[in-house]
Amino acid sequence: MERLAAESGWSFEHAGNLRQLREIGSLRDVVAVLIDTATLGMPPQQALQAVAHAVPRSLPILCHKASETIQWTELAQAGAFHALLMPLHPSEVRQALGFVSEARGRRTEQVAAVMA
Repeated sequence: MERLAAESGWSFEHAGNLRQLREIGSLRDVVAVLIDTATLGMPPQQALQAVAHAVPRSLPILCHKASETIQWTELAQAGAFHALLMPLHPSEVRQALGFVSEARGRRTEQVAAVMA
């Protein structure tokens, strides 16, 4: 993940919970957050709201298992920027970070993940 973030000129940090995510956000501008709802112990919409509150300028990317039903319209309305299937595949993460780069412009920023 660090290498993929670096390709866009960003750094990467892992946050195990919302408190750690807020700490990262207080030190750096977080451009994107990869969200594993199981790590947060919340349903997707609630997790998206919690991440938006923790790092408001970030673009949330919901990470989900193939067995989970994803209602993309509802998730987009709740603030999801993108979604990725877990386990994460480098080519898909690279593409998602490319979308983030285009949406935010190329600046030195931070990518974080709230995942186990």
